[in-house]
Amino acid sequence: MIKYQDIVLLNGILEESGTRFHVEYKNEETACVILPGECCLTEEARETAIKCIQEYYASKGEEVRFSEDGYYFSCVSKD
Repeated sequence: MIKYQDIVLLNGILEESGTRFHVEYKNEETACVILPGECCLTEEARETAIKCIQEYYASKGEEVRFSEDGYYFSCVSKD
């Protein structure tokens, strides 16, 4: 489950990582990864953002599943 407060915390983590990516809440099952401007969009930044998202939810015992285009994700319990 994706909670709005998780998105707030995750955006803080993404800001600290310097990727310029951020996440928007869609509903309890889906969030959207918002890309930075073209000047800041690098493969390294994308990988760092994905890793931050995965590590955040892994610490909560959840696995992140991204859509094929990489713009949306949902979480499932690892149990």
